[in-house]
Amino acid sequence: MSKRAIRGTYAIASLALLALALAACARPGSPPGAPTANPDDPAAWRRAVPIFDVHGHIDPDSIEKTLAAMDANFVARMVNLTAGEDAAEFAAAKRQFDARGKGRFVLYVNDVYTKHPIEDPAFGQKVAATIDEAVRLGAKGLKISKTLGLFWRDAHGKVIAIDDARLEPMWKACARLGIPVSIHSGDPKAFWLPVDPSNERFEELKDHPKWAFGGGEYPARADILSQLEHVVATHPDVTFVGVHFGNDPEDVDHVAALLRKYRNYNVDIAARIPEIGRQDPAKLRALFVEFQDRILFGTDFMVFKEGYILGAGPVVHSEEQVKTFFDAQFRFLETNARQMEHPTPIQGRWKIDAIGLPRDVLEKIYFKNAERIILKQPR
Repeated sequence: MSKRAIRGTYAIASLALLALALAACARPGSPPGAPTANPDDPAAWRRAVPIFDVHGHIDPDSIEKTLAAMDANFVARMVNLTAGEDAAEFAAAKRQFDARGKGRFVLYVNDVYTKHPIEDPAFGQKVAATIDEAVRLGAKGLKISKTLGLFWRDAHGKVIAIDDARLEPMWKACARLGIPVSIHSGDPKAFWLPVDPSNERFEELKDHPKWAFGGGEYPARADILSQLEHVVATHPDVTFVGVHFGNDPEDVDHVAALLRKYRNYNVDIAARIPEIGRQDPAKLRALFVEFQDRILFGTDFMVFKEGYILGAGPVVHSEEQVKTFFDAQFRFLETNARQMEHPTPIQGRWKIDAIGLPRDVLEKIYFKNAERIILKQPR
C-alpha cells in the first residue's frame, strides 16, 4: 500500500472515531436542533448542552422567529407558559406549535380561573374540567400569573387571595394529573413604593405603570407571599415552580428557607438575575449548589410579531439585543465576572457579580431539572 493510501486510510479512521465521539456527546432524547460538540472544549461546551428555557411567552404567529432566536442562542427547548386560558384557546395554539414548532416547544395552559366568576357554584368543577381537557390535548403544566392575588377580583371588587378555598379544585386537579404549576406571586419591593426618581425601579415602572401596587388599592406584598406559602404548604402533592426566583429574589435567605421546608417547591430564575446578582456571589453560589436539583433556567423571553420583550421593558427589534440578553445570563451562571452588565438594564442601573457554577450543576439547571419536572424524564 502506498504512503498516500495509508494516509487516506488513517484519515478515514480518524473521521470515523470523531463521529463516534460526537455521537456519544449527544444526549438521547434531545430535541431536533439540539447541537453536539466535545464537552471538554470550553468554547464549544454550551453548544453541546440542550438548554431548556422554562419561561417563555411566544405568540403563535412568531414561531419561526422564535426558533431562529433559539438557534442563535443555544436554546434547544422552550416552554410557552401562555398557550391559552381555556381548552379551545390551548387547542388552537397547540395545532400551530405542532405544525411549525419542530418539536421544540412545551405548552402550558394558563390562568384558567379567570374564565369563570368565582361566585358560580360550579366554578371549581369548571376550572378542573378545563385543566383536564387541556392536559388531554397536550398541556404539560399550568401557569398562574400575578393576576391571582393582585388583579383578579370577585363581584364585589375584592381581590381574590391565592389561597382562597374556592380554588381548591384547581390544585387538586394539578395533583391528580401530576402536572407542575409555575406560579407568579407578587413582584419587587419597589413596586409598592412611590413611583418617583428615588425609586430604583423608576425606569421600569414608567414603562409599566400598571405594575405600581402602592397606595392601598392592592394587597401588601408580604400578604401575597404568605398566601403563596400557605398554598405550597397545604398541597405537598403539587409540584410548584416559584417563578422569578421563588417570587422573592431580594431575600434569597427566605427563598432558601422555603426550598428547605417544602420539597414540592422549586424556582426558576427568569427575569431576576439583575436582582440575585446583587447578592454576595459566594453565598448565592452556595445556594445554587445546595438546591441544584430545584432551580430551573428561564428567561421570560417574549416574542411577538412586533418584536421581542427581553424579560421586561420596551419592545426591541434587534437580534443583537436578543443575543446580548442571553449571553449575559450565560456569563452570570458560567463565569466569575465581577461588576458585569446584567441582562435587563431597565430593571435597575447597577452591576452584578457572576457565580461560576460547576458544569454538573449547570447541566441540571440548564436542562436536566426541567426534563425531570416537566417532561417526567428520569435523572
